[in-house]
Amino acid sequence: MDKKIITTITCAIIVVSLIISLPLSVRAEENTTFSEEQAVTGNIMILTAPGAAYREASESSEKVAEFAEGDSVFVVSEDGDWIQIFYRGENLYLKTSEGAASEHVVQDDDSIELSKALEEEFKEQEKVYDIYADSLQRQEEMKKSAMIWRIVIVVLVVLIIAISIVIGVKNSKSSSEEKSKEMPEDK
Repeated sequence: MDKKIITTITCAIIVVSLIISLPLSVRAEENTTFSEEQAVTGNIMILTAPGAAYREASESSEKVAEFAEGDSVFVVSEDGDWIQIFYRGENLYLKTSEGAASEHVVQDDDSIELSKALEEEFKEQEKVYDIYADSLQRQEEMKKSAMIWRIVIVVLVVLIIAISIVIGVKNSKSSSEEKSKEMPEDK
């Protein structure tokens, strides 16, 4: 009969520990890595003629944007008949009308100042992203640490309950043995 009680108590402890640990299940996470992106550098220039921006340096590629004469563009590089521009977070290509980028765009003092301000803004934005990445990494580490402590606490509680039950069963067993020994003496 005592083995049935111990088996029942052991099963109850296992069930309770499973129920407690269910919300603490470990999940696989993607490895998040943050790499530093290169800063975009270039000059802001004003178009002297209308033009279209393409996804690649080819008129057969997808046309992404249209520009009018007088529009400002951020020129990243020049290559023959094409200039590479940075537009809405993408690198696009603008075909020059006469094969020379310098004839297609004009650079003035205001655009130089604007270019410097834009470059500083990119640097500030990069600092903000670095801070955000560090914060995100710390939060993930804190979540993992909290998960480990929850598991440790659950295991300790289950062990304390199990030890208490085993001690209680042993005490009741020894007290019942003492009573059974005392009974024959009274007869």
